[in-house]
Amino acid sequence: MRTVRPSRLVAPITAIAAAALLLPAAAATAAPLSYPAVVDEGVTVVAPFPNYELEIDCAAVTDQYEIDELGFYAELYHVPGGSLTLTFNCSFDPEFGFDVTDIANTEPTGSIDVESGDGVTVVTVEPNTNLDVNLPEPGAYFEVEYYLTTPLADPSGSLLHEVSAAVDPADVADFGSADDSPVYDCVDDGIKPYATQVFTVQSAGTYTFRLTDYLPYEGGLYYDYTPTGGGSPPNPWGTYNPFSDAAMVLYSSFNPASTDAGFIDCNDDSDAIDDLISADPFDGEVGARDSQNRFLDEYFPELVVTLQPGIYTLVIIPYEAEDDLVQVNDGAELSPTYIIDDLGALTTGFEIWGEPRGIVLGAQLSATGADTGAAWLLGGIAAAALGTGVVLLVVRRRVS
Repeated sequence: MRTVRPSRLVAPITAIAAAALLLPAAAATAAPLSYPAVVDEGVTVVAPFPNYELEIDCAAVTDQYEIDELGFYAELYHVPGGSLTLTFNCSFDPEFGFDVTDIANTEPTGSIDVESGDGVTVVTVEPNTNLDVNLPEPGAYFEVEYYLTTPLADPSGSLLHEVSAAVDPADVADFGSADDSPVYDCVDDGIKPYATQVFTVQSAGTYTFRLTDYLPYEGGLYYDYTPTGGGSPPNPWGTYNPFSDAAMVLYSSFNPASTDAGFIDCNDDSDAIDDLISADPFDGEVGARDSQNRFLDEYFPELVVTLQPGIYTLVIIPYEAEDDLVQVNDGAELSPTYIIDDLGALTTGFEIWGEPRGIVLGAQLSATGADTGAAWLLGGIAAAALGTGVVLLVVRRRVS
């Protein structure tokens, strides 16, 4: 954590555009997710987190051993009030096995409840369970891990803002590629899409920027998929979201043509969640939940920095860079991490914590809160017309 004083000038056109477009307007975000969603051959998600409902049609399931050695696989997470129900529509009785997940040495121990009749088998899964499912016809094997989650303390200070960041994949920049790039400390180098948020610090203090969600959601049910089908199952919405493993980079001002200029600090994984993982006696994966009962992935960034009054830009980027090369592994072709042209509408959400009323969104002329007014609006409209800005839209805000 470092204390910094920013530049008072916001030169990049992207910052100006973002500030102007944060004026009240109709929100435009990624298309809402739609359920039920088919996530694998014969596997449908009827309802997502936190009350998962999965339906398996055995007649539509094929033998997947030759493809991935494992059929459907999911890592799911339990929060208080959550549940997991699997319904099997099969002409035979599926075979179930279960044990305690490999990360939790606490009650309740793994267990399931099975009810069968008329070709339908309903399985209720308790948290802390590793469930194995064998389908004798055609020989497919499923594994579902339903992890307990650990409460994660809120960051210091007050919750100032909750922001939804809409990412336009047409806007990209090269991050971390220059010699001795400070950004390379947090991400792989290369071409990446990005989202920006300009903000003004009005009161000096320590502030926390924490990623809280991303859409389309890839974790849990939609684990590690590539856009061109290398993952199994394919993403149900046809879009891989590289922001599922993201990084936050803070700038005094941001210029996409020179992504090391104005660099202040960065983070790619939450230290708080990493501490939970380190404390786990099984050294496995730990699910975390925040005070709003949201699941927070271990790959979510959390940037803590002490700031002086002034104007700053927060940039959110994927950890991985675009990879348009087909890789070869043991003679099998694998899809790339992602190809930017394949990405659809993406949204990331993050919070800002810190001094009460210490940060306002957008750029302001002074730390006293005087708004920049029409000059910023006209500059933002001009920048947007040039097609150089990534628009972030505030969907809700709470000031303590």
